[in-house]
Amino acid sequence: MILPRVAVLLASYNGSAFIREQIDSILGQKDVHVHVFVSDDGSTDDTVGHVAAYPGESVTLLPAVKSGGPAQNFFRLLHDAPWGEFDFVALSDQDDIWNADKLSRACAMHRACDLAAYSSNVTAFWPDGRRKLIRKAQRQRRMDYLFEAAGPGNTYVLSVPCTSLIVARLEAASPARVGNIALHDWLFYAIIRAHGLPWYIDPRPSLDYRQHQANVVGTGHSLGRVRKRFGMLMGDWYMDQLGTIAEIAGITGPEIDFIHAPSPAGLTHMLRHLGDYRRKKSEAAVLGLAFARHAFRSG
Repeated sequence: MILPRVAVLLASYNGSAFIREQIDSILGQKDVHVHVFVSDDGSTDDTVGHVAAYPGESVTLLPAVKSGGPAQNFFRLLHDAPWGEFDFVALSDQDDIWNADKLSRACAMHRACDLAAYSSNVTAFWPDGRRKLIRKAQRQRRMDYLFEAAGPGNTYVLSVPCTSLIVARLEAASPARVGNIALHDWLFYAIIRAHGLPWYIDPRPSLDYRQHQANVVGTGHSLGRVRKRFGMLMGDWYMDQLGTIAEIAGITGPEIDFIHAPSPAGLTHMLRHLGDYRRKKSEAAVLGLAFARHAFRSG
């Protein structure tokens, strides 16, 4: 049997404490051929030195370019890494530990179900030994992709045509709008689902998701992270990201009309369809509060 070839796109920044463990877990994947492409965003520690120590036939460090954040770093990887020569494209953070069958299971799911994209639950772990299953595999909703990601981007495994679609949407958008994106995983999910392509969220966790103070997003289960996420949802940031993601993904409709020009009728529509917008009922309820705040602030 010909093993699937997977291009792993890894965005790094000051990850010297964990990046070797991450890369080792990628190179230890079973029943796939992998090559890791690393884009470093100007690390000031020894991240680049750790990456450069790996043999070139397994790991490629792209020429130094300052991207300006994780999302922009992944966009750079999509632009510069030769992922089109592979069968699948996987995204990687710099500080996790992948299950040995992460990629082989994803590739098998792709081929069995003719998927555009795959993601999964994860197991969060902390320095004190705590572990917790983070569930993202609730039933997908009609328009959940406009309001949330499929889960952590470090679980995403994309088909090459799906990846080409993402790149095409990025290249068609204005650089200013692309530069405004904060969460690439949310954008990628929106683009693929908005085009009616199949995305499977696996309930089986595929990696150990390291939690530490430098996490860009993290699981959001500590009180501090919950407060931060709630503040982002209730402020201007979330609505601004919604509008930008919709524009790049090519999404139109009453939801986008409400984001740009909220009205009482628009709010009624949004509240009536809350169940279409988030996979978890509790998160849909909080989203309703965000919509109400958006409407009353604008009115």
